[in-house]
Amino acid sequence: PLDCMRMLQERMPVILSSLPPGDHLDAAGRLTNRSSAWKRLEAFSVLLQALVSAHGPSHLTPPAAEAYGGLVQLVLAFTPSDPLLRWLQLDMLAGLKSYFRVDPSHLGDVLETGFTLLQ
Repeated sequence: PLDCMRMLQERMPVILSSLPPGDHLDAAGRLTNRSSAWKRLEAFSVLLQALVSAHGPSHLTPPAAEAYGGLVQLVLAFTPSDPLLRWLQLDMLAGLKSYFRVDPSHLGDVLETGFTLLQ
C-alpha cells in the first residue's frame, strides 16, 4: 500500500514552494493573490484524490487521516479569506468525514496531528 506520509513529504515542498513571482503573504500567512490560491487548492485536490484512490473511501488508516488532516489545515492556513475559497475549504472539511468515515468529534485531533506531521 502507498505510504501516504512519505508521498506528502515528497510532494508538499513542491506545492508549498510553487508561489509565482508577485505573490505575497499577509500578516496571517494567507496568500493575497487569489489566482495563486486557486492553483494551490487545485494541487491539494490532486493530492487528495491520490490519497482516496490509494485507500478507498471506506478504509481509514491513521496515516491517511493524518495526511488529509494536514492538507485541510494547510488549505485553511494558506488561502485568503474569500467567500468562494471559504466554501471550498468547508467542502474539504466535509470530505474528511465522508471519504474516510471520520467521527466529527475527532476532527480537531486529526487536523492537529496531520499539521504537526507535515511541519
